[in-house]
Amino acid sequence: MKQTDLQKALQEVISFTNPKLTLEQYSTHSHIAADILLMVKESIDLNNSMVLDLGAGTGMLTIGLSLLDCKFYK
Repeated sequence: MKQTDLQKALQEVISFTNPKLTLEQYSTHSHIAADILLMVKESIDLNNSMVLDLGAGTGMLTIGLSLLDCKFYK
């Protein structure tokens, strides 16, 4: 998947409606998430690795990894 396609798909992720900065509730912008995810995918073979998103936010990075066809253990 090209970076622009990933970024467009991640723009559809629903963000916080009333984020509380004291709780550090903020979204990762789609272009930053796409950059990070593509860099990780190029650097690390995630296909046989367990991926765990401890971020509890909007799930932007987890959704992005699934769009990049990374496998997850349930």
